Amino acid sequence: MKKFNYPLVVVCTVSLYSAVLQAAEWDVSKSVNLSATHSDNVALANNNAEESDLVFQLRPSLGISGEGSRLQLDFNYSLGAVFTDGDNGRDEIEDFHFLNAAATLEAIEDNLFVDFEADAGVTSVNSNNFVQDLYTSSNNRTQTYSYKISPYYRYHLGAVADAEFRYSYDSLENDKANTSDSETQQWDFSLTSGRQFRGFNWVLSANQSELEYSNNAKDESSEVNADFQFRINRQFTADFGIGYEENEYNNALRQYSNTDGETWTVGTTWTPHPRMTMKLAYVDRFTGGNWDMDLKYRHRKSVLTASYSTSVTNSRNEQLDTISTTSTDISGDTIFIGDQDLLLNQLVPTLAVENIVQSQFKLAYEYSSRRTTVKFNTTYSERDYQTQSLSTEDLNTKVSLKRKLTPLTAVNTSVNWVNRKDVSAQSDEELVTINLGVSTEIGKNSDFSVDLQRSENEDSTGTNDYDENRVTASLAMTF
Repeated sequence: MKKFNYPLVVVCTVSLYSAVLQAAEWDVSKSVNLSATHSDNVALANNNAEESDLVFQLRPSLGISGEGSRLQLDFNYSLGAVFTDGDNGRDEIEDFHFLNAAATLEAIEDNLFVDFEADAGVTSVNSNNFVQDLYTSSNNRTQTYSYKISPYYRYHLGAVADAEFRYSYDSLENDKANTSDSETQQWDFSLTSGRQFRGFNWVLSANQSELEYSNNAKDESSEVNADFQFRINRQFTADFGIGYEENEYNNALRQYSNTDGETWTVGTTWTPHPRMTMKLAYVDRFTGGNWDMDLKYRHRKSVLTASYSTSVTNSRNEQLDTISTTSTDISGDTIFIGDQDLLLNQLVPTLAVENIVQSQFKLAYEYSSRRTTVKFNTTYSERDYQTQSLSTEDLNTKVSLKRKLTPLTAVNTSVNWVNRKDVSAQSDEELVTINLGVSTEIGKNSDFSVDLQRSENEDSTGTNDYDENRVTASLAMTF
């Protein structure tokens, strides 16, 4: 695997640091979370083999955001230090790193920009074995790091069009020996219609990418596209797209003998009022014809989103999505991975050289009032693994409720149900997790909480059956 140009990193880092000093406004947040958890099955062992343990965790966090004349920066870091008695096959002290950092530097005004991204988190090594979180002892998790640098040049062709040339490099590394590290290089060009075109928007684009794994496996792809949008009236647009793609996979896709060819899209965008948008399209490419749908609806107290799509992805992209800065909630607000519940039962394949054809439906709803917040999320995925000859159906549903009892005290509860079927092996596994907690403010910048959790996992083969009960007491302080 090619090594990255480290002098380029140094130059860009120095440039970024110089620009940081010029930032006009800064928002700095600091916090510490101390927690103690008692589990009656810390290793998530089968029945009659459970072992209890008391686990302590220290979570200091730092957040910095700022915007200057030439720089935008968002930085969030959290250290998860876990302390145990050293039993159950784990170290007495383990540390995990969580980082979401993104910056955009305007090197030449209105023309030359550089995007920087860095992420760190904990991901599952094999999705066929659920991992709860940092409290449990498991070999099915890995510390993951990634960084990306992307310089791009913009040129304005008056009111006719805007052109952009972009180069991107990113690297992903895991600390487990049996996982694959990787890097990608990508070149992009786009020409977008300018303000001269009213009621008719168009984009001409081309890109080429190379993905290389640490075992020298390589995937290459390139495509050219022309996309058009005609405004019919205030509510409807007609959307068209034509293109051509070439894909070369290190491991041939078992379902498709030809991965090159023409692509086309036809669809519509419906905007009945400013709070609602729905896109519907029929897409044809080498995987066949498929429907894409995207719905967003926002009311005064609620938000509803739904989507359906079919795509070709890989284990690397899904791992990046797990730790990426682009994680957002239903309202579109960015979520820092260090603030999320670390339930590592994401639908992520074994971290090897693996391509996946996936059809996925997502539905999310959130209602918020002055005292009550209700959230519902469900994801259904059909996945065909092109190397392992494996087909799965996955359903992940979570319902949560938070209610303020007093201005200082709140109660929360949630139910998370995950069902995974291995269609080829005719087996399935089901995990149900129930949480109940109460939190209260004990000072101007301090909160204390107690949470109860019950988990039950059932495997049709009987090899991964377990149940666990835990109680967690936490103290969170901000500075």
